[in-house]
Amino acid sequence: NAAIGFRLREGDALCAAIFSLQPREAGGGEGMSTEDKAKMVLDDLLERLPEQFDVEDLRQRMDEVTPYAMVCLQETERMNKLLKEIRRSLQELDLGLKGDLTMSEPMENLMFALAEDRVSASWERFAYPSLRSLASWLVNLLQRVSQLSEWGADLGLPRVTWLSGLFNPQSFLTAVMQTTARRNDWPL
Repeated sequence: NAAIGFRLREGDALCAAIFSLQPREAGGGEGMSTEDKAKMVLDDLLERLPEQFDVEDLRQRMDEVTPYAMVCLQETERMNKLLKEIRRSLQELDLGLKGDLTMSEPMENLMFALAEDRVSASWERFAYPSLRSLASWLVNLLQRVSQLSEWGADLGLPRVTWLSGLFNPQSFLTAVMQTTARRNDWPL
């Protein structure tokens, strides 16, 4: 198993290195330029990207600080950090593509990632682990936001929880254990 894992990682690294050597622009005038592709994806992302959650409203609506409410709050704060970084970087790149800002290396990296249907490395720092393409990743992100929106509506125990849709599923499981232990007067 370790040898197979090693070979897979080496193969992925080799493919990534070969892919990075390919020219970024199409030579024959056919198709779209990298900038045009990135701009098209950027506009779509900005249109579909949800607004950040109102964390203060969540805090004010917490009558009692239950373990479930705390997990919801923590997940919402992490999602806000991710959404904020996505929006900031997209708006910055948009200004760069319009010529209003000088293109920096992070902006170019984002442009190439968008054009190549990859999740930006700057977003991955704030995001959950994923090997999805950008298009699939965005659908997944919107599903995660939807789950948090529904959960934040009542701050109680959701009827159904998509564990892998959380930044930190372990915190939810810990909240389940804490709530069960309190209800039954069990030591934790």
